[in-house]
Amino acid sequence: MDREGALTTILSTSSQIIPQMETPSQMDDGGTSNDWTPQMGMEFNDVDEAWEFWKIYALKIGFGVRRRVTNKGKDGSITSTRFCCAKEGHQQKDKWLELVKKSRPETRMDCHARMGIKLVRKSGKYFVYDFESMHSHPLHFAECTHLIWSHRQISDVQAQQIVLGDNACLTQRQQHDLSSVRSGGRENVGYTRVDVKNYLRTKRGRYMEFGDT
Repeated sequence: MDREGALTTILSTSSQIIPQMETPSQMDDGGTSNDWTPQMGMEFNDVDEAWEFWKIYALKIGFGVRRRVTNKGKDGSITSTRFCCAKEGHQQKDKWLELVKKSRPETRMDCHARMGIKLVRKSGKYFVYDFESMHSHPLHFAECTHLIWSHRQISDVQAQQIVLGDNACLTQRQQHDLSSVRSGGRENVGYTRVDVKNYLRTKRGRYMEFGDT
């Protein structure tokens, strides 16, 4: 497939399949704070729904997220789990810290922001039993939240478009710029140029045959 054909395919499929990612300012329109802020007793159908809700809340506030603890019953079902801020806990002491000229920045600041959910056996749903909104660190600006690692993900359709652009000899910068224009801004793409580079490198390495260099 030549470059012109790849561009036509990417533009025709993106507008129909890929939804634009909402920015924090767009999420604020037409809703109140109670719509996206966790509340004690709030119910979810499953753990994945609660996790997506926690990610949206973090995107609006301006912090990264991760899963902290997951407890399972004898039947293998998840009985409780806790989601937390990405800066929760303490960073391990680096034994080479005294030997380097420029140390790595602190990534853990003992942040206690979290949301815990438990399973109700009778209904099969999960409810919020623990929620802490206070952070021990400054939050990110709305213009930078799309750069946080936990909020970046390449969907299956986007991955196909990246492969098409690579086959058409588009540079990674051209592919990302095209996605930015198509989505209405870089904050709506859902991934960065570094993610494109890592995805293509991983894909090439996965299909590398014996003797290839």
